[in-house]
Amino acid sequence: MRAVFTLFLFPVFLTLAAQESPLFQVVDTSSSEQCLSQTFCTPGILNKSRSRGIDIAYNFLNGGMIRPEQSQFQERAGQLQSLESIIVKVKVPLLLKPGLKVLAGFNYQPETYTFATIPDAGVSSLATLHFSDVFRDIDTRYLKHTSLNLYAMKPLDERHYLGVRFRYASNGDYTGIMSFRDRYAAYQATIAYGIKKNKDFEYGFGLAFSKNFRRTIVLPAFFYNRNFNSKWGLETVFPAYVNGRYNINNKSILLFGYEFNSRAYSIDIGNRRSATESVFHLRHSELLFGASLERQIVPWIWMNIKAGFQVNLPTQFDAQIPGAPSYEFRPANAPYLRMGVFISPPDKLYRR
Repeated sequence: MRAVFTLFLFPVFLTLAAQESPLFQVVDTSSSEQCLSQTFCTPGILNKSRSRGIDIAYNFLNGGMIRPEQSQFQERAGQLQSLESIIVKVKVPLLLKPGLKVLAGFNYQPETYTFATIPDAGVSSLATLHFSDVFRDIDTRYLKHTSLNLYAMKPLDERHYLGVRFRYASNGDYTGIMSFRDRYAAYQATIAYGIKKNKDFEYGFGLAFSKNFRRTIVLPAFFYNRNFNSKWGLETVFPAYVNGRYNINNKSILLFGYEFNSRAYSIDIGNRRSATESVFHLRHSELLFGASLERQIVPWIWMNIKAGFQVNLPTQFDAQIPGAPSYEFRPANAPYLRMGVFISPPDKLYRR
């Protein structure tokens, strides 16, 4: 990215942390062989991918050809140089009891498009001018996702539990770290019901309600986590996330599979010829295929490296001002790389 992010990592005592699933969140803990008491047990299976309290990562998507979907805008394709993002996630416990666990979370994830060549269809129409302005305006601009989260996990007995998440997010090109204006707001509420058969097998069902400036939607999901032996396992949230797992040793975990990712932003686009601005809703979504390695550096501190290939779905620019045209384009599929470090409490803390 063209700006330098300075990240201040402050000490936070985390005795419970949760890793975020792409579609919904169950507040999980690292599983031990015994329940927390004779009545309650913990979600999660043995040897699963690490839970995360503080997570900082950098994501890079290689560029490639971009071409508008509409036939009238295909005179000259553009070239995306890169799409980069910084990911900062923090989760801290508010309440830790055998019968109820509550966490608060903060996420900050700005991303930046950098274009080598701006797509253009000529200079003959007002629509063409808007089309070029869209790409010029988002070039190197920070598109931000910032969210406040509340997680809770309620064991019902030794085999069943409920997990819930509430989220408020702001998505757009606003100034500062977060905005509370309605035009950027996104709300989400999720509930999941889990069934833990034993320390190596759990599954469950969930519903995620989401409302933002583009739409309101309710999505079902099914999660399935299983160990086949001490080395091999499966971690899934259908249909958004499927990962095989190989536990190399107690300090190294290999994950491989796919996940679905999507993000929407409310942005202002200026027309340089008419000196006016239009509000657009930008949405991109993609399938990420790849493998990642989680490796413990020292107790509590882990590193993560993930690489693979990203299959891009159409990116949409939906105009919100009458008379402004909407656009759609598809970036070329490309390789990506993610590198980061995170804090994960040792397993022995869960077995007190």
